[in-house]
Amino acid sequence: MLENFKVDLQAVGEKGALKGLLQKKFTRELEVSELELESLWTSNSYGLDKVDIFKGSQFEIQKEILKKCALSRLEEAYHIEKAGMAYGGKMIVLGDSLEERKFYATFVSEEAQHFHYLEEILGYHPIGIEQNAFVKLLENLIEVGAKRPLIFIVQILLEGWGLEHYQKMASECTNTSLISLLGQILKDEASHHGSGLVLFNKKDVTLTEKNFILDTLKSFFQMVQVGPVAVLQAIENAKGHLSQAQKITILEQIGAYETTAYKLEILKRLMLKAGCNDMVDYLESDKLKPFSYSEMARAV
Repeated sequence: MLENFKVDLQAVGEKGALKGLLQKKFTRELEVSELELESLWTSNSYGLDKVDIFKGSQFEIQKEILKKCALSRLEEAYHIEKAGMAYGGKMIVLGDSLEERKFYATFVSEEAQHFHYLEEILGYHPIGIEQNAFVKLLENLIEVGAKRPLIFIVQILLEGWGLEHYQKMASECTNTSLISLLGQILKDEASHHGSGLVLFNKKDVTLTEKNFILDTLKSFFQMVQVGPVAVLQAIENAKGHLSQAQKITILEQIGAYETTAYKLEILKRLMLKAGCNDMVDYLESDKLKPFSYSEMARAV
């Protein structure tokens, strides 16, 4: 029934028959016409205020790095909310009760609103999804995953982890319109995460489902272990090629090991919260600790 289900559908653009109808559905006023991406978050938000190569750069180069870092955050959020619409749609079909179907209908509506306003802020449809390993993993997960693994990975882990991420984005953002939007996203994501905890029961998970979850998490956790590669990429794109030694220095100065360890600890706590102690034990030996600085640097 869902064998041809696809997450990454393309927009038809201004000529689409639904364009006008959709505009009437979304009434939040966002002042995005003069949005300066490089000013959405200060250098402190990315840890760049501690990075010598950033502080020693010309002002225009600093602006370019900040712009690229902001774009990375917004484009990732865009793809996550886009995937969220597809996820909710699939879960409507997979629902076991009228209440579940009703809940996921509201879930889709909320994800659609998040997506619409992020789309407005960006002003375009980001392409090159195949270049973002996390987005590609999420897309494939939603397309092929069964109901229980999806609830656990998407709603309990990713939505729970996303609460911390969006909270940081909101608390450190300088644009009041975007702060308001992020606040609404946080409210909705908290509901999505909480419902995952209600709907998921570890005792119902089959061996096949458990193995699917573990295989997916091994890939996902490795993407977390590698650290803040987006910041390194932003610096390298603006400054030119960085040596291995320069990359390691940057990672040390932004405290990449500590922040990555904290993110992995959040994921561990979320798994324990859902009663998946055995999965934590399985992953703990090599997937719940950050890569070394040299390993992080080699990933970029």
